[in-house]
Amino acid sequence: MGEAYYYLKAEFNDEKTAKKVFEDFEARLKDLVVLHEESPTIMPTDRPAGVFATQEGTRIETPDMAEMDLNLDGDTILLCCEVWHMTDWEPIAKWLRTQGAKVGWTTESEACIFDCITLS
Repeated sequence: MGEAYYYLKAEFNDEKTAKKVFEDFEARLKDLVVLHEESPTIMPTDRPAGVFATQEGTRIETPDMAEMDLNLDGDTILLCCEVWHMTDWEPIAKWLRTQGAKVGWTTESEACIFDCITLS
């Protein structure tokens, strides 16, 4: 099936909230990577102990922490990493929305880098 770069942007109302959520999000992503090493089937859950849990029949490929680019830029969390093509990041976006963020995500297969170039 192949791999693709995925990009996620989560913007909060203020830097304080963004920082708090960033720290939690980073820890949860690390947990997700650990789960991924144990099982190829992973999905988000509403359990307070963690956003993600394994469940048979659902596949959400997860980022490798070593190859993941996760940053906090003021009031915005930015995530970029290479994952399996056709991965659905909407469950991750949904969790970030519950934390108060406006969230969007895309993949390199859906975005055209040429559209980002400013001509002068």
